[in-house]
Amino acid sequence: MPGPLPPRWATKALDEVRRGVAAGLRRNGRAEQAATIKNTRWALLRNPESLSLDQRSTLAAIQATNGPLYRAWLLKEQLRAGVPGPRSGRRDEAAHRLGSPRPSVLAWTRSPSSPKRSKSASS
Repeated sequence: MPGPLPPRWATKALDEVRRGVAAGLRRNGRAEQAATIKNTRWALLRNPESLSLDQRSTLAAIQATNGPLYRAWLLKEQLRAGVPGPRSGRRDEAAHRLGSPRPSVLAWTRSPSSPKRSKSASS
């Protein structure tokens, strides 16, 4: 059974980053790469322990080639690990596998190279 769900605004913000990356690629004449990013939605939104083999490969490719999108996914996962939910008393294995302490989230959001915050993420 999956762990707690991330806040809805976190998944919406991640999806906005994904769409923004795809739009930027299209503007720069890289339509094929934009289409590839467009097809990553479910791999980014599902819990890591629920990913299929293809979705894990997709996430690994994002990690290797698209830093801003991967960091947005990490932020969503850190929020999922830190938000109390039905399993809040248990250790969240996905966050443990990420190997990062929970709220370094504030430091990440202050990073000058972090993705643009959306209206839904700032409210």
